Amino acid sequence: MGNSGATTATGFHINWQNGNLFVNQLFSTQFTQGQAQEEFVWLIDGDQPLLQGYRIDAAQLH
Repeated sequence: MGNSGATTATGFHINWQNGNLFVNQLFSTQFTQGQAQEEFVWLIDGDQPLLQGYRIDAAQLH
C-alpha cells in the first residue's frame, strides 16, 4: 500500500468481555497506492493500552 498519508478516525467501540476492557479504533487511511480501512484492537490493562490486533482492508488487497 506504500506510505501512509491522511488518516481520519471513523469510529470506535468499547467492549467489556470476560472482565477485560477492549477498545477498537477504526480509521480511513490514504496510502500511496490507495485508500484503506484500518482497525486497531487494544486491551486496556490498568492504564496501559496493549495492542491485541490490527486489520487492514483495501480493494488493492483483494
